[in-house]
Amino acid sequence: MNQEEQIKKSRDLAKEILLLTRDYLLVSLGFLHIALYQFQSFQLTDNNTIGSNGEMLFYDYKYVLKTYKKEKEALARTYLHMVFHWIFYHPFKIGIEDANLWNLATDIAVENTILELNIKAVETQKDIEQKDVIDILKEKTEITAEKLYKYFWRNPLAENQLKEYDALFKRDDHSIWGFNPKRKQFDNQIDEEFVYKKFEEQKEEYQEEIKEEWEKISERVKVELETFSKDRGEEATALIQNIKEVHRDHYDYGEFLRQFSVLSEEIQVNNDEFDFGFYTYGMQLYGNLPLIEPLEHKEVYKIKDFVIALDTSGSCSGEVVQGFLNKTYSIMKSTENFFRKVNIHIIQCDAKIQQDTKITSDEEFENFMDNLQLFGFGGTDFRPVFYYVEQLIEQGEFDNLKGLIYFTDGYGIFPEWRPKYDVAFVFLDENYNEKKIPSWAIKLVLQEDELKI
Repeated sequence: MNQEEQIKKSRDLAKEILLLTRDYLLVSLGFLHIALYQFQSFQLTDNNTIGSNGEMLFYDYKYVLKTYKKEKEALARTYLHMVFHWIFYHPFKIGIEDANLWNLATDIAVENTILELNIKAVETQKDIEQKDVIDILKEKTEITAEKLYKYFWRNPLAENQLKEYDALFKRDDHSIWGFNPKRKQFDNQIDEEFVYKKFEEQKEEYQEEIKEEWEKISERVKVELETFSKDRGEEATALIQNIKEVHRDHYDYGEFLRQFSVLSEEIQVNNDEFDFGFYTYGMQLYGNLPLIEPLEHKEVYKIKDFVIALDTSGSCSGEVVQGFLNKTYSIMKSTENFFRKVNIHIIQCDAKIQQDTKITSDEEFENFMDNLQLFGFGGTDFRPVFYYVEQLIEQGEFDNLKGLIYFTDGYGIFPEWRPKYDVAFVFLDENYNEKKIPSWAIKLVLQEDELKI
């Protein structure tokens, strides 16, 4: 057998091992069957590693053979590791300031998930050392990629410790997440024209297609997990925790605020219903006499009657409340969601109403923000706000109250009855832990960086 034939045989063997590894995992993890089989093709590289772009699995055949020969469970572990990255949406995270820190956080979160599943088929020599590190981290934060990243960002690791953790938890090549592998990484057997058309010319569209596919898969895994967790109990804790992080309700806050706007007419040129053809024809025919004038009234959606409730109990810091108000005001102002005259009540409450500030104009809102002073810092009871708003409605204070947003840490007594207006409880991500809000209320979770203007 010549060298070329030997290389081909080795390549074929490596691919066969990967396919067998996938089937091997399916025996123990049937609820992941769709995710395990999502890598639709196996493509060769020469970079001594393995990774996936969500559709294809890229691997160095020498790496696969060497890893399998040394510890076959390690290869199965790596395959499962890659799958969980995509189930948890790790490659789709945007706005990350430190990519290396994010990579480490995602690897630790995935490895913790696999360790807690307690699957013998993927036990490796590094497990004990990994558990020791994770046990220490569990005392500091939850073991999800998002929480770990924030913890590491606020508590920087020493350079040597960062390298140590990276070596301990890393298994796949995250650079392939970017869907932009370098030309030298590919073997000649690959259709390079197809690959580069996908990865360069249609990069954004391709990424969106991949994301949509994994959103469906992740949702399916979530459903399967509900049955699986009943059988496996605590062994699925980390998996449930991470999958909930993925499917938590994170909204575009600007879009969210628009839900509470009302339709009204304002005096302004309505270009949407104005026929410029007749206008131009009249100007051409008669000089300066148009056949039609622009409509001076336009229906627009804007915020008029609105309530913002602030939890000023001892567990809510003034800085966070200030950030929330700044963000809310900035969105309202920038999207022109204000009427010229508004009726917004900003109510501060801990266990009782502490202050109600009525805002009737843009200028008053700015003045309130410039001179913000918080009152309270006692216990938390949400009910006084709703009783108070009902009194305001009875007194005719609102023409058409659309909604109330309650910014809180969630620790308090919720009302049992449903008001006639929409209600949203807004939580900051780092303080959020599956708060049990009433079924009739909207739940909104904001990331800390969303409070930055």
